[in-house]
Amino acid sequence: MPNWYGIEGIGFEWRGHWNEPLLHYKGQTFYTCDIEDALYENYVEGGGNPDNHDEWESYVMDNAVNYLD
Repeated sequence: MPNWYGIEGIGFEWRGHWNEPLLHYKGQTFYTCDIEDALYENYVEGGGNPDNHDEWESYVMDNAVNYLD
């Protein structure tokens, strides 16, 4: 299973075009959209630029593990 955004320990499970992808972390399973939406809200509220994709990716890589813990 590939790592989500290249983050070690967060597995990404693609389940086809008609199903929401899943994330697997420490024995827990999450819908990808739930985690991305929460992180995105924190990113924008913290002053992140919604138009800067590279900044967003860096934010996810830097904050996803702490959020899931």
